[in-house]
Amino acid sequence: PRLVVLGGCCRMTFRRGKPFTTISASGNAMASGNTFTTGCEMECDKRQKKTSPTAAILDSQSVKTGEQGGVSGYDAGKKIKGRKRHLLVDTMGLLLGVSVTSAAVQDRDGARELLHKVWFIFCRLQVIWADGGYAGQLLDWVKALRPWGKLHLEIVKRSEQATGFAVVRKRWIVERTFAWLYQRRRLVRDYERRIDHSEAFIYIAMIGLMTKRLALSTS
Repeated sequence: PRLVVLGGCCRMTFRRGKPFTTISASGNAMASGNTFTTGCEMECDKRQKKTSPTAAILDSQSVKTGEQGGVSGYDAGKKIKGRKRHLLVDTMGLLLGVSVTSAAVQDRDGARELLHKVWFIFCRLQVIWADGGYAGQLLDWVKALRPWGKLHLEIVKRSEQATGFAVVRKRWIVERTFAWLYQRRRLVRDYERRIDHSEAFIYIAMIGLMTKRLALSTS
């Protein structure tokens, strides 16, 4: 079976067991690859960045769900009934990992689930920036992942002198990634019954973002 996702100015085509392709609306630019990691490495090469990151930013976003059923919960802090997206991105805002849970899951618990899936993939990772919601026992838990390494969780707090809206150091990067996801109509809400399908569509959206940039840079 073939899955076609329409988003922005690109059409993405996926066939089971075959490389993906992305074609611009005008048809004069095309990019392809085998995995999400391939696209990420190509984008890093274009910006002269190392393909294995040493720093990352962690955050979560609560979104409403449709009426499809499946995992759901209530986020009392954001007053949203639905699901929570836990994202880990690099310093360019490109996705390193995602975990989708019930909105009732605490940020620290969701972070454990996410980091448990990706920490061994990015062996050069040394620092993860996050907001105050991740403070507490999670700092020791992250350090215990590599007791003899440099990996640690650093809490980035908002300045006490700041009033009104203020851009917080490092944390704005992952907020921009959430904004990129909201540009995809399929991701404005969570319409999937299964959470692994929700995660897949987030990966697809980020693949589209990177391959679109690669296609435009070669056209």
